[in-house]
Amino acid sequence: MHRQRIRTTTASFLGRHLLLKFGAATVVGAVIAASAIVPAQAATGDVSEAEGSLLSGSGIVDLDTVAQLGSAYSASTAGGSMGVVANPLDLTAVNALGVNLGNGVRLLGNNGLLTLGVAGQYANSSATKSTASAGVVGSDGSIAVGSGTPGNASSLNLTPLLSRVGATAAVASAAQLDIGALASQITATRGATVSTTSSYGIASADFTVTSPAVGALNTSLQTTVNQVGSDLNNLTSNTGALNGVVTGTTGGLTSAINTLGLGVLSLNGTSLTASISGLNLSAVTAPILAQTYTSGPVTINPSTGKIVIDLNTLQALNGQPANTKLLSTAALQSIVTGAIQDILVTQLPAALNTAVVAAIGAATINATLTAKVSLLGGNVATLKVDIATTLGNLLKPTGRAPLTISATITPLFLGGLSVSSAILNPLLQPVIDNTLAPLLAGVFSPTVNGVTATLAAVTTPVNATLGALTGILNQLVSVTVNAQDSAGFQDARGTDAGSKSVHALQLSILPLLDAATVNLATSTVNATTVAPLVIATPTANQQFTVATSSSTRSVTVTGSGSPAPPSRSTSVRAAPVRRRSERTGTGPRRSPESGWAPSPRPPPRGSAGSPRRRSPGRSASWHSSPSRSRRPPRDAPSRSCPRRRPLPSPSPGPRPPGLPSRSTWGPT
Repeated sequence: MHRQRIRTTTASFLGRHLLLKFGAATVVGAVIAASAIVPAQAATGDVSEAEGSLLSGSGIVDLDTVAQLGSAYSASTAGGSMGVVANPLDLTAVNALGVNLGNGVRLLGNNGLLTLGVAGQYANSSATKSTASAGVVGSDGSIAVGSGTPGNASSLNLTPLLSRVGATAAVASAAQLDIGALASQITATRGATVSTTSSYGIASADFTVTSPAVGALNTSLQTTVNQVGSDLNNLTSNTGALNGVVTGTTGGLTSAINTLGLGVLSLNGTSLTASISGLNLSAVTAPILAQTYTSGPVTINPSTGKIVIDLNTLQALNGQPANTKLLSTAALQSIVTGAIQDILVTQLPAALNTAVVAAIGAATINATLTAKVSLLGGNVATLKVDIATTLGNLLKPTGRAPLTISATITPLFLGGLSVSSAILNPLLQPVIDNTLAPLLAGVFSPTVNGVTATLAAVTTPVNATLGALTGILNQLVSVTVNAQDSAGFQDARGTDAGSKSVHALQLSILPLLDAATVNLATSTVNATTVAPLVIATPTANQQFTVATSSSTRSVTVTGSGSPAPPSRSTSVRAAPVRRRSERTGTGPRRSPESGWAPSPRPPPRGSAGSPRRRSPGRSASWHSSPSRSRRPPRDAPSRSCPRRRPLPSPSPGPRPPGLPSRSTWGPT
């Protein structure tokens, strides 16, 4: 029998035995377990699972039990794999489901709270990993959200729930959460440990609230603006205010007419009348209130009373850590309330003020100043000055254009004093522009300059009313992005223990009551670890005995790790070891009987008894048999192959007694 040491590069399992075959004469090698062997799967059960579910949830309503919300589920076992499973939802059927929350409120169905706009559900499993995705996904399960399209939008109608959270009618009469395209994906990869990676995408998410308090501004602001117009008209008949203008102007006019050289003239009985034409503020307010005003994440349209809170602007929807809640902290709520205040108390009054002042500025003011002209103590004529300009020009603090005037002096009796406008206008123009105009502007400017404050006085209480809005929204629904948990599979075939899920968006409706938790675009995976394959027997460098160089034998392989499949192909090769005398040509070699022998001097190459040249890596060694009656043939197999260990070279000396002649133990 021949003992062989074999080295294998790939394991071959036939009925849990390793088949060894040697095609060369007596060789020496080592048995080594090949690390390249792919570990086998678990003998029973699933090794990887995946599930894509667009809609799932719990609470008062357990959405996981609704049959029409079936998911896309795939699993792989030791025996095979379901592979890719794509099972998009029938949105028409789902949106028509009658799922009730109680007290006449429906989650799904006619007049239901939730309307879905995305349908994708995808799952894929294999022996090495599992991938799940849901929402707007591609054919390979990849997230395809992009910027979203209107057809992908979903919505959560919160209006029926307003009364449940004590929202006053002034704050909100309607509320809705609008959700753009969204998707999630998760992958579990098997190994010594299971590694999981996940991602999600949400195109947009906005709260839209209809506030009666904001809508009421259409009436209250218009009333306030109309009152501004009335106040201005009333000032034209304010005798006290106009008398102040007269008092400040009479001196200048007297000086101007005395430059005519008609004697010492004086004015008495001076009066001023005024009127405004073309002032129409009733058409000013509506266009301003119909505009939208934005501050940070908030947009308000006063004419409709709608308030939109862009959650993506408030707090980026994508790239957030796991289980990030939106609009939840005091800081985030403060941003929203601050933005509402900026719009209602600053932007809207300022915009309306600009429009009102422009309309006022376009109106025309007409004024007439009259006085008696006295000469030598008696009234001889009448001075009349007609003045016209726009209110906008009159109210300019600087750069005011000259007012239009027409001044005349007409006699009180035949032969009395008379002066034409051609002569008087140039004399009186400086007095009108530099003295009368600023005084007259002072009559109207307080009202005009106070328009902004007047309007803000109307909008500020509305802002105070909306201070409770963020708290109401958080009571209606709690919004979480990139929600992750281990709640398990919707499909009953799934293994919940060890599973991991990612939800693109998780909505907790009436969170204080735990009415319903709605998960949108949920991806779930599970996988088992892979134990490394360790061969216990045969051990490395273990020797086996075969009958001849062409013989085969079966070797039982035992070990631990993932169980092996019924059979696995392999190839083996011998790794012989060259003996020392062939490598160096010097040094002793051990005899089976005596234990040592001096190395002979090899005969010249080509002579009788010289060793044959052998191919590199295929050298073989053999030792003489116990019977020394004759020299073994050159190609005879070795009958024993003891483990050789290097020995120091002995000093040359006489051959030990009884040692056979060189011809019986020399090299072959």
